[in-house]
Amino acid sequence: MRKAYAYCLFSAVISLAPSSNVLADQLNQKSADSILGELESIKKESQNLKSLVAQLEQKIAQLESSRTEASEVAPAALVEKGAASVSPPKRTNFNSLSLPDIGIVGDLVGTTSNTIPEDEGNDRFSLRELEIVVGGDLDPYSRFDATLTFSDVEDPSLEEAYVSYWGLPGETKGRAGRLRPKVGKAVAVHRDSLDTVDEPLVVQSYFGAEGLSKTGLDLSGFLPQLGETLTSQWAIGFMEGGVGEGGTLFGEARNRPSYYARLSSSLELSDLTDFELGGSYLLGSGDDDAKNEVNAFGIDATLRHYFSPINRFKLQGEFYLVDRDSSDISVDGVTENLSSQPLGFYVVADDRLSKEWAVGIRYDLVEPIAADGSSMRDNDQAYSAYVTFFQSEFARWRFQYQYARLADGIDDDRFFLQGTFALGTHKHQIQ
Repeated sequence: MRKAYAYCLFSAVISLAPSSNVLADQLNQKSADSILGELESIKKESQNLKSLVAQLEQKIAQLESSRTEASEVAPAALVEKGAASVSPPKRTNFNSLSLPDIGIVGDLVGTTSNTIPEDEGNDRFSLRELEIVVGGDLDPYSRFDATLTFSDVEDPSLEEAYVSYWGLPGETKGRAGRLRPKVGKAVAVHRDSLDTVDEPLVVQSYFGAEGLSKTGLDLSGFLPQLGETLTSQWAIGFMEGGVGEGGTLFGEARNRPSYYARLSSSLELSDLTDFELGGSYLLGSGDDDAKNEVNAFGIDATLRHYFSPINRFKLQGEFYLVDRDSSDISVDGVTENLSSQPLGFYVVADDRLSKEWAVGIRYDLVEPIAADGSSMRDNDQAYSAYVTFFQSEFARWRFQYQYARLADGIDDDRFFLQGTFALGTHKHQIQ
């Protein structure tokens, strides 16, 4: 406004002094140069804004491509209410800019049993497992995670240490290092994420007392969506040979790789109910030769119904069938003669009654049995009942009773008292 007023005044003076043509031309030229300078400045600012918008759009595209799938798909209605989160991990702080995420998970277990060995914590209260969890983003496309475990009943071990990559061709995710294979439901999770104190008997018998953790490589991703309510995922990988402590699925030769694949689909039956069905396949060797003569097939199913964002009922089961060309397999350095086609399964029902309390039951049945006919029964069976008290999201107590009918003819009453505590940041939150 001031510039316009000054220009009018200047024009009036010029009209009153027509003899000053030279001076007027000079003043008009200066005014024109000033206007052109302002226009040039505005043009540069506009170009800078366009460049900034382009940079922001590129950054958003990078963040979108680095998204990772959630481990469990919850009904959309509850996601909106905050009952479940499927957001990808934060990817804003990278290697040299921040310290890694560090967490500690303690698992105290008291056990009373007539058949569990004393060196596995029987008839006492022991620190079954102390996990030191370390992880962090390396860059916008990769992350490193490691889990070290300590115990007063076992030697220290490296449970996990792997790097994850996002944004691979075909929107796939890759992992390389020591990891838990994406097989079934119970094998792929840590102990503090289980619904019960102990692993299902089929997991202990086939994969090992603590499940399966081996060095390997895998790829995973989502299949094209066939509707708004159906989501399908796939995973393939290979790992070094062998299984966990006491496992009978494969032999002990670590230089004979094992292979696995999994396909699962999750269907939203309603806004508050979803159903997941998965299938797994494993291939490996039962001895020291190069032949892969062991095939294992697994089916798992999970039904979840949410009465509220906190209260939910879950029914889950897994079934495994093993097909061996030979019944001889090495277990803890001893060659045993086992059934060539053993099977096993479990079913667990877990009801989260409130924020603090949950109850549940589990049934187990598992082979193999000794092929020489020395077993008095065809299989091991167990009936379990438990109650869980959630002190907070970082502390949990659980009492479990289990009645076991073992293949050697012994019946066993087992009692477990578990306290699980988490400190710091870790991926597998207490549930």
